Order: sequence, then C-alpha cells, then structure tokens
Amino acid sequence: MHGSALSFAKEIRSRKKYYDVIMVSDMIDLALLKAMLPGNAYGVLALYFHESQFNYPRQSNDQDLKEGRDRHYSWINYSSACVADVLFWNSKFHMESFLSAVPGFLKAFPDHREDYSDAIREKSTVLYVGLHLEEIRSIEPPKREGKALLLWNHRWEYDKNPVLFFETLFEIKRRGIWFELAVLGKGHKRQPEIFDEARKELNEEIVHWGFADKKADYLKWLWKADILPVTANQEFFGISVMEAIAANTIPLLPRRLVYPEHFNEDWQHRQFFYENPKALVDKLQRFILDVKLLRTQKTNHLANKYDWKKLIAEYDDQFKRISLKK
Repeated sequence: MHGSALSFAKEIRSRKKYYDVIMVSDMIDLALLKAMLPGNAYGVLALYFHESQFNYPRQSNDQDLKEGRDRHYSWINYSSACVADVLFWNSKFHMESFLSAVPGFLKAFPDHREDYSDAIREKSTVLYVGLHLEEIRSIEPPKREGKALLLWNHRWEYDKNPVLFFETLFEIKRRGIWFELAVLGKGHKRQPEIFDEARKELNEEIVHWGFADKKADYLKWLWKADILPVTANQEFFGISVMEAIAANTIPLLPRRLVYPEHFNEDWQHRQFFYENPKALVDKLQRFILDVKLLRTQKTNHLANKYDWKKLIAEYDDQFKRISLKK
C-alpha cells in the first residue's frame, strides 16, 4: 500500500497519454498517486474497494498492531476515499460497514477529526465483482454419491476462521457422523496451527489437501463437493463462496457479513444460514445426514447475476457515466 502509488505514477507519466478514467484498487495510496500525476494526464480518478482495513479482524500477535501501524493502513483507505472522484464498492455491506466505522476511527486522533462520510457516500456506487461462470460450467458435473463431501476453498488465513471450521468438523466426527473433506488452498509458513492439527485429526476423512495445480482441478472439486460450511470473520463479497454455489454446492453461511446480500430472504434461502457455532454444528449434521436430498437441490442459478457476461455491460455504463464527469 506504500510503494505502488509511486510505481503506478511513474508508469502513467512514461506513457505520455491522456486517460478519461484511471481506476485503482483500495490497495493504493490514491492521495499520493494524485500528487504524483500531472493534471492533464487524466479526467477522473476512480477507486474500487474490494477490501478495506477498517473492519479487518486483527490477531493479537499481528505485527502491524504491535508496531502501531494498524490505523495507518485504515487512514490510507480513508484519505483515498476522500480524494477519489468516484468510488465503487464490491457490495452494499462493504460500503455501509466502512462508512459506519468512520466516526469511531476518527475518534482515535487527537484533533482535526474531519468526517467526510457524507461526501464519500454521495460519490459511491455498488458495483459487484464478476464471475467467469462459463468456465465453471464448462466442467462436466460428476455423479455425487457416497459420503457427504465437505469443502474448504478459501485462503489459509485466520480471518477465514479455520479454527471454528475445523472444530466444528471435530465435533461432527465425535458424534459419529461420517463425511469426507476436501481442503483446497495453499499453505504457508505462518498459516494457523489448526491446519496441522486438522490434517492429523481428520486424516481418515480427507480426500484432498492443498493447492490444486490446475484451474480445472479446482473447479472439479467444486462440482464434487456437497456442502460448503463457511466460518469467515471477514468477507466483503466472497468470490470463493459464489464459485462453489455456481457449481451446485450447498452453502452453510453465518447470517452476518455480506452473505445475506447474495440471497432473497425466502424459506428456501433461509436454510443456508446459521446464527451461532452450536447452530452450525447441528445444521451441518442435518445436512450431512440428508445429503441424498441435498444432492437434488440446485444452487447454480443463484450466481447468475454475477456472470461477467451480464455485469460487463454495467461496468461499461458506469465507465461512460463517470468519464463525463469532467
């Protein structure tokens, strides 16, 4: 979040071109970028918030927290939002959680606590992330049979709450419920210790562990899986969740964060949610025991609204709209 603005500014200046719109992600210091660009290089600076530091859950051993840098990255997000001509958010939940956190964030500063929340909201639009559904649906669905296959297809990071995920599975196993488990993703040196514990404790249930070398292999596991229990503490959109749903995997989601935004609140979609850890265990047990019935249900249509083929027209319209602002 520090050097990228300088590098990007250097690249833009070297091209010696005019851009109607320059769009960057929240991982850049937009104020610094703007200061480094000549005014005749662009018309509009647009900022896309895919993630933000305001509501990011912190670990007690987080190095940024220890070194007093936790507010600094949030400040970059805030100042960038203030400077941007236009703001896009990957969900309404993300936008509202960011704006609601601004007053509390500013209280941590001794003075000059200027709250630009209203101005930020006025120039904000929700613009969802697109999914390559054609690629997902190019995979021939395998026949689902035998034990229920549970899936993890997220980053191996603490903010995805792997502790709750695996402890839930430990309890399911203690209850004598049979299942299989595919854990996708790449491990690293600083991954949560629960992954090593789970690999030993669930050795008999594991049918896949680790990174899928090819995209097609990853997609095949999405189609093979029956149930996607989700335990994340932070999620502003949930691409991996929607990819699994597009492959007819039944989600089991916490009724918080962005997840309710993806669905209508009717009887069919209410089955996808749980309220607390105990409810997660009990509902997951029912899903596993009723897996034959679950396999007759289809979820792939729920991802249709995020198909790039549909969303690309909205992106084009938004870019046309903002290019006329200056």
